[in-house]
Parts: sequence; C-alpha cells; structure tokens
Amino acid sequence: MRELVVRESDFAGANELHAFLQQELGFPSHYGRNLSALNDCLGDICTPTRIVVVGPPNRAGDWQEGFRRVFARQALENPYLDVTLSEGHFSR
Repeated sequence: MRELVVRESDFAGANELHAFLQQELGFPSHYGRNLSALNDCLGDICTPTRIVVVGPPNRAGDWQEGFRRVFARQALENPYLDVTLSEGHFSR
C-alpha cells in the first residue's frame, strides 16, 4: 500500500499543497489545482493508498478545511483510498 503523510504545517497555502499532491500521487499534468479537481483525481485512484493528514490543533485557514472535506468524502467513496485525519503529530 502506498502511504502519503500530509503535514499541513509544511504548506503556506492551498497552491503548495495542490502541487505536492499532484507530484506525490501522480495526478495528470492537466490537474486543475482546485478542490473539484482534487476530488476527481482522488476518485480515480485505483491502487491501495493511505493518506494521513496531520494538522496542528489550532488550525487557522479555510483552505485546510476544504482539503479535509474532500479527503473525507473520497475516503467514503473510493474503496482504494484510506484517509486518516489527525491533529497533532504523526510518526511512523
């Protein structure tokens, strides 16, 4: 199973996180870097993939919530996708 840890504190904003996800998850070059495109691309994942999203306890910014909603929705809809939404620290 492929695993990706997304530490929200590593990203200054949505554009940086979109670029990271595009690279790490192999999204196509025409990926639109918006939440609708993210939803579509996560829905297209067809190999077992685990995404762990780690955010600070006191997140500030609506952009993180938007990503979390999309991750949570696709975790329910795509059987190949396992998503863990966490606050605090994640270590392997």
